[in-house]
Amino acid sequence: MSVNPTCLVLIILLFISIILTFKGYLISCVWNCYRYINGRNSSDVLVYVTSNDTTVLLPPYDDATVNGAAKEPPPPYVSA
Repeated sequence: MSVNPTCLVLIILLFISIILTFKGYLISCVWNCYRYINGRNSSDVLVYVTSNDTTVLLPPYDDATVNGAAKEPPPPYVSA
């Protein structure tokens, strides 16, 4: 079984390019996570933009959970 040397070179270059593309994808995933974590620590109030002309400021997490605790608890679990 002999393989044409040109074909072998093309297969090797294709394999290397697939590996480098996958590594680039993984690096971009890590970079996006890094930016997300650093951006999350920089602000106390999150800004949620609904459209170009309106902006809604979300309350801090602690304030939102205090108001949520005032709701009545779920009904008790009854086993069948």
